[in-house]
Amino acid sequence: MGYGITGGLTPLIVTAIYRYMGDWYYSVIAWSVVAPIIMGLLFVFKGWETLGTRIWEELSAGKFAKKTLIVNNISLRELVQKLVENGYRAAIATCGSAVKVVGERTILKALARGVDLDAKVCEVGIDIRCCDEREPLPIVLETMEAYGVRVVPVCSNGRVVGCIDARELLAETVGLKALAGKKIAERYKLRDVAKRPITIESRATLAEAIRVMAENNIGILPVVENGRLVAVFSERDAVRAIANGASLEDDVMKYATRNPKVVRCSDSLKVAIDTMLSLNVRHVIGVENGKPGCVASVRDILQII
Repeated sequence: MGYGITGGLTPLIVTAIYRYMGDWYYSVIAWSVVAPIIMGLLFVFKGWETLGTRIWEELSAGKFAKKTLIVNNISLRELVQKLVENGYRAAIATCGSAVKVVGERTILKALARGVDLDAKVCEVGIDIRCCDEREPLPIVLETMEAYGVRVVPVCSNGRVVGCIDARELLAETVGLKALAGKKIAERYKLRDVAKRPITIESRATLAEAIRVMAENNIGILPVVENGRLVAVFSERDAVRAIANGASLEDDVMKYATRNPKVVRCSDSLKVAIDTMLSLNVRHVIGVENGKPGCVASVRDILQII
């Protein structure tokens, strides 16, 4: 307030006072004396006490924690059902004194290693430190980086009360919308930020698709037939298939999204962003002559900022 009001408005206010007083000396003195007095009285009678309050208190983990799925040591099969039924991508498992994160990718990686769906979540979950609700956001981000996760549990008095998802914390959708309105989104092409796609044949099984995604740590898989894109298979498709009792030996095409909406690798980032926002997806596939030529995630696109 001192810089913005007292300092920033000084030329405007002093000029306005001078217009009525006709004396530069009194105009300057009036503003330099009256403004501090007004601001001082404001904080004396209406101000808030900050003694003992940490500067990060308003940006603490507890303020950003969202409701999450909290489970005990149930089976992976039960967890998959709960994730799909409740619309979550990850759950927090309480395993005695330990806390673990079990997300869609964690489940698929476990299946790719040959873990059975009847295995317990505490056997495959990622051990992670539960962030106290009073901890500042920088510590939360450091925890995500240290454990290689996108979801961090938040605790109060040792009890899990919610979680922080990097997607929401970093406001990816807001970032995309903001970027779409900038000229830089027109200058860059999708191929400038995208990666070469890893594909799978349409005759592949569900197990093979899961293995490829797990080995390459990717969340989306273009499905091709004679080199041409015919469908897209994602982590969410895999989890839904498993929740519906699918066999891992089923054809991947049975659960993939056919004739997906795509863009060209030569299209601008704005076109790619508009497509992602309209479909509410985190990945976009670029094609060249009907064949998948590039794929980009939200993070790939936002990196140009």
